[in-house]
Amino acid sequence: MSGKKTAADLAADLQDIEVVMIRTSLSRASIYRRMAQGNFPKQRKLGARTVWAKSDIDRFCAEVIGDGSMGDCMGQDLAA
Repeated sequence: MSGKKTAADLAADLQDIEVVMIRTSLSRASIYRRMAQGNFPKQRKLGARTVWAKSDIDRFCAEVIGDGSMGDCMGQDLAA
């Protein structure tokens, strides 16, 4: 493996609002309200799209649970 990221890898690193809502279990309004309060990662404009960096959302999720063992998704059923 060369360590270079593919286009698919790069696309997975950018998440739209629908994915962010699922991963954080927050509503669209809650996300934007928290952003305005400075309590949520800022979105980034990518052409006409608005996206969040996966690493920013990972960090947010880890901070919410406090121990950094968040995994991929706050809304994920961890028992499955």
